[in-house]
Amino acid sequence: MSVRMDAPWQLALLGRPQVTRPDGQKAECPPRLLLILAFVALEGRTARARLASMMWPDVLESVARNNLVHALRRIQAISGAGLLLVGRDIDLAPGVQLDVGPLLHPEPGQDPPTFASALTLLDGLDFELGADLVAWIEVWRERLMQLAVEQVRRAVTREQEQGDLRRALEWAELWLHTDPVSEDAYRTLMRLHYLNGDRAAALRTYQRCVTAIEREFGSAPSAETHRLAEELGRLAPAPPGDALPSPLPLSVSRPPVLIGREEAWARMEAAWAKGQIIFISGEPGVGKSRLLQDFVQAKGSHVWLDGRPGDLTVPYSTLSRILRTYLRAAPDVELPGYVQQELSRLLPECAGPGGPPPPIVDEEARLRFYTAMGDAIVLTTQGASVIVQDDWQYCDKATSDFGAAFASRTYPLAEGQTGPPGIVAFRAGELPLPQKTMLQGVVQGGQAIHIELGPLDEADTRRLVHSLGVPELEPRIAAITQLAGGYPQFVQEAVRYLLEAGADDAGPLPLPPLIQEVLMRRLEQLSERALHVARAASVLQQDFTVDLIGEMLGLPLLDVAAAWEELEGRQIMQGERFSHDLLLQAVAAGIPASIRRLLHRSAARTLERHHGSAPRIAGHWASGESPTQASAWFIQAAAAARAAFRLDEAEGFEWQAQQTASAARTVGPATA
Repeated sequence: MSVRMDAPWQLALLGRPQVTRPDGQKAECPPRLLLILAFVALEGRTARARLASMMWPDVLESVARNNLVHALRRIQAISGAGLLLVGRDIDLAPGVQLDVGPLLHPEPGQDPPTFASALTLLDGLDFELGADLVAWIEVWRERLMQLAVEQVRRAVTREQEQGDLRRALEWAELWLHTDPVSEDAYRTLMRLHYLNGDRAAALRTYQRCVTAIEREFGSAPSAETHRLAEELGRLAPAPPGDALPSPLPLSVSRPPVLIGREEAWARMEAAWAKGQIIFISGEPGVGKSRLLQDFVQAKGSHVWLDGRPGDLTVPYSTLSRILRTYLRAAPDVELPGYVQQELSRLLPECAGPGGPPPPIVDEEARLRFYTAMGDAIVLTTQGASVIVQDDWQYCDKATSDFGAAFASRTYPLAEGQTGPPGIVAFRAGELPLPQKTMLQGVVQGGQAIHIELGPLDEADTRRLVHSLGVPELEPRIAAITQLAGGYPQFVQEAVRYLLEAGADDAGPLPLPPLIQEVLMRRLEQLSERALHVARAASVLQQDFTVDLIGEMLGLPLLDVAAAWEELEGRQIMQGERFSHDLLLQAVAAGIPASIRRLLHRSAARTLERHHGSAPRIAGHWASGESPTQASAWFIQAAAAARAAFRLDEAEGFEWQAQQTASAARTVGPATA
């Protein structure tokens, strides 16, 4: 067996400590030497005198120092200079890999370690420890637990902001496992279960909390936890008090009951039984996403994918996001070499030692690429019961072409066939021609069904308003029902506005007849800074972050973060996206033309610095009425499309380059 000379020594401190050589073999290391290594690894550079007195507290100083010399020689005999640097002070050698490293030095955006053994630091050392060492170990166990909890908390927040409630729930459960009496963890888990459509699980979590707190402390959970359980269960109004105003009821963000969709549900069940793809369409606000959420929740584990408005102009942008989502959800899946090589066309991080694959120059190469992408999807979704694609109208044409080929190969699922069923939702009247053609083909071929979702009738709309549990708005139910027109999202928007406005009388409904005006009035309540940030986000449309918007607006990061917190508090944003497309449209519609042009130009410059996609940058320059820059970037977009054998897209980008170049000549260099 060949040994990698650049492989690191490994020092495991969690659970029973051990040392692993670069060749992967365990090193024989006595407990006292392991304790010395652990002390230096956690404390950093350590004076010899301190290390000797900690390891041998009950002997003469000279004896302790002599013992340390012998111990250090034994460590050097085991590893040379691979583990410790020995001089006047003792330090860990560079490159030693620590299992506690991800806890001590986390990388931004990195998932926390999934072990739950932070409290078993140096477990099982079989010799007598002095009081100082016992106290030192306890302090470090507590410190590592706090670090683990903090990292898991950040992971919960990150996944919730990104809209991945399944992952957020997984991290929240790990948080609770790491700190089993944290009421903050219990409350977070309760909210996540509720927002994920499982109120029963939220209430069961509360009962777990009651049992744990009683067992550990002999008392009941705090008033804050109890109030949350009452709200989730609709048991009773929150007790009166002088607490700060509570946020909007969770029921306003997610009604507790799915109403008026019995027929659609039955058709979905029938298609599910046949192994068909389920397509659902409807107008904005009609409740497509909620129907999907409840249906897939009843089916078990799932992968949820969202389309983004900016995807349409960038070939394979939707497929790239889909594949990254699948890979993140299945980190233990090993993909075959041919799949990894083809995958690197879209995901450079997947490139192997063989280098990038050759360009796609013919149909045979395209088929090979499609086959590999399909195999990647099947291999990474084995554990999912269903795949959901929401907002399909934003899917780029290249991804749709692949989707048609994949669907014809995979669906309908035969009995015993692997691979999860698929559910796809899109907005009625907004589906591009390629997706329309694909939809017609798979429906006519029997691989799919198409359910067109209409508004609720008046009776169901009233039932929906009642289900939100806002008795103070009872006098206005008729007006809200009339305003909503059967659209559940409009009901929620109207109720949210009335609650935020503090409506407490039965007078005329202070809302205009159009829901757009309701949204605009919500936006008018924002601070100027928050409105600027929302406008910048609406111009970027996809994959925006707090950092990117700060750079685009030239604002300090903390100012943008404060504005973002306000937008989330107002339920305008959910993580790093708008909580609903209607809000994105309302923000965009309210931007004055002169400001919109400036924002598009700033977006183009920012994306250039961050190596954004050529079609996206070109589009921003064009919208910013800067035709010279737009033409240059459309030329780059065409070249990239031709390299991917996307000839239709390439011709389209070349035509746009010609048009913008012509506009630049017309307006002259000063304006261009």
